[in-house]
Amino acid sequence: MNITAEPVSTEKRHIKTREEVRENLARSGISIAQWADWNDLPRTTVYNLLYGRLTGARGKAHQAAVILGLKDGILN
Repeated sequence: MNITAEPVSTEKRHIKTREEVRENLARSGISIAQWADWNDLPRTTVYNLLYGRLTGARGKAHQAAVILGLKDGILN
């Protein structure tokens, strides 16, 4: 497996809570399903992540968590 790390930024990102992400989507008029489709992620994965049933440890859940700002991580 070939994993390349991106340069580490000295700037600290604000990690959002699940509630913050859901509120931001609602405020923007974007449904969770719409956001998932736009980012080519399974809807159920994004729903489960935003409602605490998944932690975003690996795979598509990790990818969604990083894109949504729920966790700091590297996307491959």
